[in-house]
Amino acid sequence: MEEMPEEVHEHFMKGQHTMHHRSGLFNGIWSDMAIATTFMRYGHGQNGIIGITLRPETLKTWAYSMHACNKVVGNLDLMRDHEQQKCPSQTHHNEEMKARMKSDEEDRKHLREKLELCIDPLNNDL
Repeated sequence: MEEMPEEVHEHFMKGQHTMHHRSGLFNGIWSDMAIATTFMRYGHGQNGIIGITLRPETLKTWAYSMHACNKVVGNLDLMRDHEQQKCPSQTHHNEEMKARMKSDEEDRKHLREKLELCIDPLNNDL
């Protein structure tokens, strides 16, 4: 990373090393994960293999019959474009939402109460 070419560094900092099924800052996933999740969608879909058989030869025939590279790339583009039109870009992480922050505050309160009941191992007065 220290000797990364400037052009590559710029692409990396723009998040172009990840793929997105949905738009948003926190929805980027690695390309292998995008391919795996896309195949899972097809596997469970109307013409999918899940539920029919798990024999390796049948799976191989099914996978090769999909013209995998073209199908995956084309559908990833369609999903990305469809999701960008359907919903606005997510700009906040789920951990920043008010409900999550309130829940975390309650968790800290309960943890503090439990710890106050314990013996302090650093207190020599006991």
